[in-house]
Amino acid sequence: MLRGKTVAVVVPAYNEERQIGQVLRTMPAFVDRIVVVNDCSADGTAAEVLAFMRERHETAPCPEAACAAFEETRYNRAEAVVRQTRPQGARILR
Repeated sequence: MLRGKTVAVVVPAYNEERQIGQVLRTMPAFVDRIVVVNDCSADGTAAEVLAFMRERHETAPCPEAACAAFEETRYNRAEAVVRQTRPQGARILR
């Protein structure tokens, strides 16, 4: 939560097996929801995300990392949207 607002971060991923774990582990503490969109990666990206989910966080039902579509549900609603545009920083869009 940031300034009383729920924050969700969408992480697009395509063949990010070597980096996705670090991206998820270093997410700021104020982030309430992390949504990883795995775009048919041919490497171990999905396995890395599943490993992170098992070791660290409560997750929404999503067996076998098959959830690709972002669905508007109570769980997925957020009051702030952050778009990561470059490694140096992110900005709050609303």
